[in-house]
Parts: sequence; C-alpha cells; structure tokens
Amino acid sequence: MPSDKLSASAATATQIDAFRAFIARSFAADVRDFSGLVRLEAGQVQIPEGFNGVVTAFCQGSGARLAIRRQSRLGLREIYLQLLDAGKVVGILWRRAKTFVVIGWIFFVVSVPVYLGIAALAGFNKFYFPAHPQATLDAYDIRASYVTLAVGALAAVTSSIVLALKFRATASLLVIVTWPTIIAGNQVARSFVKPGPDYYERHVGAETFLVPWKYVDVGFGGSPLEVSSEDGFIAYLCFSNLHGRTDPDCSLFQQLRVLSKEPVDADLGLKAWREHRSQMRPGSDYDGYQSFDQSYRVQADGPGQIQHYFVRMNSNGELTRLVECRLDNGKFCTHSAHVGSRWFEYQGDLADGDETLDARLAALVESWRRK
Repeated sequence: MPSDKLSASAATATQIDAFRAFIARSFAADVRDFSGLVRLEAGQVQIPEGFNGVVTAFCQGSGARLAIRRQSRLGLREIYLQLLDAGKVVGILWRRAKTFVVIGWIFFVVSVPVYLGIAALAGFNKFYFPAHPQATLDAYDIRASYVTLAVGALAAVTSSIVLALKFRATASLLVIVTWPTIIAGNQVARSFVKPGPDYYERHVGAETFLVPWKYVDVGFGGSPLEVSSEDGFIAYLCFSNLHGRTDPDCSLFQQLRVLSKEPVDADLGLKAWREHRSQMRPGSDYDGYQSFDQSYRVQADGPGQIQHYFVRMNSNGELTRLVECRLDNGKFCTHSAHVGSRWFEYQGDLADGDETLDARLAALVESWRRK
C-alpha cells in the first residue's frame, strides 16, 4: 500500500509529539484514532495515505518545513507541502460546525414560504392556462419546489444528527454542499425543460388546422391534447377584435364551433330545422330573416314551448344563416352560419351576428388551415 513519510532529518521526537497533540486537539472528533497511526519507524514518521491536508495544517501551525515522501509503483518521489489551505479548510469546518448547522436550518425555514409561493403561483398558472407554452415550466417548478423543500429538510435534520455524533466537519459539509447544489441544479435542470407547443392540431373533415394556443379549447385544469381525428373543433376568442381569450385586451370571450359542411349530428339547431321544418309555422320577416316558430312540449302534460328560428337563404334556396332563439325578444340565440365549406356556430343575441362577422371569423379560421 502507498504511504506518506516525514523525513527523519526534518522530524524530531518533539515535533512528532506535537503533531499527535495537534491531531487529538483539532481532529479527534472526525479522525478519532489517527494519532495512534502516527508512528516512528526506522527514523521516519509513518503516516497513513490521504492525510496530507492534516500534515499541512500541522506544518503551518508549527512553522516546520517537513517533506513527504510518497512510495508508489513508480518509485520514491519527493513532494513538498505547498498546499497550505487544505488544513485550514478542515479546521474551519470542524470549529464552525454548529454555525453551519444553524445556517442550514435558517435556509430551510426561509425556503419554506419562498418555494411554497413559487409552487402556488405555478399551480395557479397551470390550472387556469393549461394550454400556455409556459405550462410545462410551471409543472417543473411545482415538482422542483417540493423536491427542494424535502432535500432541505433532510439536510437540516441529517446535519444535526451528524453533529450530535461528533462528526463536525461532515455536518458542515452537508450544509455547504446541499444548498448550492439544489439551487444551481434546479436552474440547470429547468433549462432543459421544453416549453409547450404554440399550436394544436385540429381537424374539420379532411382539413387540418393549427390552432394557436390562445384560442384552443381546454377547460380549467385540463390538458389540450393533440387530436388526430375529429369533425370540427372549438375555439375561444373575443368577437370584437378576434383576439384569443388570454390576450390582455380580450375580456369577454365567446365560444366558436367550426364544423364540417353537413353538421346535422353535431348541431342540434340545424338538425331540428331540417327534420321539423314542415311542422313550423311561418312568422313575419325580420331584418332580412324569414322567421319560423316551432311549438313543442317538454313533457306530454306540461306547458307548451315555442322555439323561434330566423333563416336566411341564398338565391339557390340554400341555407346560409340559421338563428335559433329561446325568447321572444331575440335574446339568448344560437347562430349557425354557412361560409364556404364550413359551418360556424356561436352564441349571441339576434342582432349580434351577421354576414360581416361570419366573414371575419371564416378568414381567421382559414388563416389557421395547414396549407
């Protein structure tokens, strides 16, 4: 086994005794029986491998200039003690162990409200804006906050136990290593987290649309998963400026359904119009609409209900707009507009929708279509 040796010409019995006392005084807690391993053999002081730092500290304190000879397979080579800081560091860790442990507890106590606040803010954003590209980073921040608190608590408790067992330098190292590592590690790991997508794929028949995340349909706490096959999709936007619902200037957003050319099964209003048109009673025209009323009962012995339909057709007699209203005053209506090869459905009063709005909505949706 390799060994370190103090030259006999540089080491006296007095220095050996002083060296043993130095170890017993400064390092006995962490290296209990090291002084017993220091022995004089054949005019040289035999020292265990790996304790150069301890020898260095002793040489600094005593002013001795002692040479270490290291025996290896390559032969003997002289190594002089010039690493003067190693022993000082070990001594500081040993003497200041209680201080480092207290600092570890302070770091943990302070980190609790900080990281809980980070997790709460990230959780809020992830719940209310799940389609935001930042959502993946929010998910990481939540996990990282809890991991940091767990590691910080473990480091504080472990360092206290180690200090109580008299391993003072080890207790100091636990605190010194843990907090910089976990803080820097969090930032490095976060840099590898990829943001979420800016667009989500949706389909209307054979057409594919890349809907920006600001418009995509997703409920609070939901997940805006990619949809590979569907006959229509839902978007949320402000009709006044056509901005997405997360834009600062979009305070009152509405739902827009984009459907295929014949959405009979998807649109209940269109389905009722096509199936029960012959049973409807024509009414007076209103603002270019033909009106129809449908009488029905929810229950056989219940009161009668009237559903109002306002219809516009092109020169070929094809339906272009259908507005289904639940009240006589034209409030709370469902608009179904046929523009090009698609149907658009949204909610609003009878006066809120017209061909101008339909054309703006159609142009916006067309801009999302994959060319």
